[in-house]
Amino acid sequence: MVIIEEGRVRPGASFEDKEVVSLYVHRAPYPDDVFRKLVDLAPDRRSMLDLGCGPGTIARRLASQFERITALDASRAMLALGRQMPNGNAANIHWIEGLAEHAAYVGHPYDVIVAAESMHWMNHQHLFPQLRNRVADAHIFAVVEGDDAYEPPWQTEWEVFLAKWISYVTNKPYQPAGHEPFLRTYEDWIEVLGEQYFISKPIVQHVDHFIACQHSRNTFTPSALGRDMTAFDEELAALLAPYVTENQVEYVVRTRVTWGKI
Repeated sequence: MVIIEEGRVRPGASFEDKEVVSLYVHRAPYPDDVFRKLVDLAPDRRSMLDLGCGPGTIARRLASQFERITALDASRAMLALGRQMPNGNAANIHWIEGLAEHAAYVGHPYDVIVAAESMHWMNHQHLFPQLRNRVADAHIFAVVEGDDAYEPPWQTEWEVFLAKWISYVTNKPYQPAGHEPFLRTYEDWIEVLGEQYFISKPIVQHVDHFIACQHSRNTFTPSALGRDMTAFDEELAALLAPYVTENQVEYVVRTRVTWGKI
């Protein structure tokens, strides 16, 4: 199911594609300290909302830390994947299909709302009035961003590769990581209280899975690349070849947690 809004495909609708969802399993995990930080930030642990949860990366990991977790996403395929993954059948996770701006929210008031890699897909003007009425007086709203390779050994070649392919696919110039202002427009709607970066332990991944992971990202989905997907994969494989050992690449992830109050 792909939702159409006002005659155009809704932003983020590519994540309702089952092929894209199947590739999500190749995404790198967030650093363990990200989850510890979210628990430490919680003013209470009665109810948490995982907003735009995807396969429940946050919800499944924190299920043991909260009495109730609501995991909300617009993609039925993402929710189905989340239920199948480790801890996806936890009794206190309530999986809800719906758009964040118009969902029938359950389990509120929320002590904690976490949005991981999802805020830039949402209409903040419609979203935040909804959330404001569904949080506890003492609450934390946290945004988690960053699950790609951070300054890997192939960084220089990677920047050139991204500049070429992003411009080709989107007809827009490449904005290096950390220079995408649209990712932080949600800050206009909250009182920001803090921000912290976390670096993962080294991640070792099969090079084919690293390449496949790129097609779980909106810009490089199979439908976006079309007949150019083979050329994309071959060029990326050649770029990575000098850095591959026994079919594996190694890198770390840097994840930013920004928190505040609505």
